[in-house]
Amino acid sequence: MSNFLYRLRDEVVSLEERKNSLELQVISDPDKLPELVENLLNTVNDSERRITELFANRIQITQSITKYRKVTCMLDEDMDGDVTAFFNAIEKTADLQSELEVLKKTLADLTEDQKNESKLLTELTDAVNLLESSFVSQKFHLSNHDEHATTMKTKLTADLDKIRAEASRAQSNLSKLEALLKNTKALYDEGVSKSKVCPGFLSFPLLLLPLLLLNRQFIVWLYP
Repeated sequence: MSNFLYRLRDEVVSLEERKNSLELQVISDPDKLPELVENLLNTVNDSERRITELFANRIQITQSITKYRKVTCMLDEDMDGDVTAFFNAIEKTADLQSELEVLKKTLADLTEDQKNESKLLTELTDAVNLLESSFVSQKFHLSNHDEHATTMKTKLTADLDKIRAEASRAQSNLSKLEALLKNTKALYDEGVSKSKVCPGFLSFPLLLLPLLLLNRQFIVWLYP
């Protein structure tokens, strides 16, 4: 804008100087008046043309400034969106890491439960073997005492069946727990893999749904 005003001022000064020069020429030689008037008109026309060009340039400059401001505003909006998306991705990555830690703890708890079930199954198996051995021994010693032998046999058979049922149930629980542990570990490995490949992974919380359902089924199996 300042350049435009400077150029416009220069044109005015130039016209003023031209006017003074022509006045001096007319005073010194009045016969040159028609020629000087024509030259003055030509000069005025040239000045008007240049002024028109200056105004046209001013309009173009104003339009360019307006366009620049619009582009700058759009870039600012895009940058704001990118920054927001970046911080959202960081927040979701932190949430994913927290969920992975929870799943890791669940996996450790299931592993401990598997060890306990395996220990219980071993103890029940030893008890069954011991009771079977005792049953065979008692059966041999009581073979000549029919009534007492029948009573003892019935009692021992009932105890043996009860322990076998407990052992079978423990074996079934162990198998279900192993399957649950396998599925949980697979979910955990998948979550870790996806968190490495895509830090902004959004669908991982859905992985916890099968785990919750499996845990609920496992509780129903243990305590029908």
